Amino acid sequence: MKTKRRDFLKWTSLLGLTAAGSNAFSYSGENSSPVSTLLTKNTSAATTPMSEENLSIIGQYGPWASSLNEGKLPSHSFRKSEWTNLGTWKDAARKKLLDRMAIPNLGPTPKVTVKKQYTYDGLHIEELTWQLPYGRPTDAILLKPANATGRLPAILGFHDHGGNKYFGTRKITKTSDQQHPLMVENQQEYYSKRAWGNEIAKRG
Repeated sequence: MKTKRRDFLKWTSLLGLTAAGSNAFSYSGENSSPVSTLLTKNTSAATTPMSEENLSIIGQYGPWASSLNEGKLPSHSFRKSEWTNLGTWKDAARKKLLDRMAIPNLGPTPKVTVKKQYTYDGLHIEELTWQLPYGRPTDAILLKPANATGRLPAILGFHDHGGNKYFGTRKITKTSDQQHPLMVENQQEYYSKRAWGNEIAKRG
């Protein structure tokens, strides 16, 4: 039976994190660093066998992570008595979220250039590009029904990063009959032989 790549990655990641957690908690050599010394002071969580109920994606770090808020509400939970005004809570929560995400300053909205536009498979297609303050230019593909008029609902579709990152948008779209063999195989394996970006766009 052929193993799916996503299943393989899921289980190897889980096993790797569990092994890493075990090594970090078990090391208590004479010259151990302050960090490893701190971790070894509480080994009960690390050595407790993990059951189905407490199985964590971060392995043996799971019990420690869940204990940080165990028995108490997180600081920005709206269920805490200090938050009585919805608007005030939203402002504070949004500020905390943006701070934790550490989003870089991207400046003003970049200028979008239409490199090419054409009709294929009943869709109007535009190949777009824009430049952020860093890195290579961003490429994108806009798809909509060829005869559509007026405003339409939009879906921002990101390609997966499961492999073949080089192909980017071509992984989820089909813009001509001449498709790269690897993309034919990719869509057949993961998307039931479909370019799901095209299929959603056809629905308007």
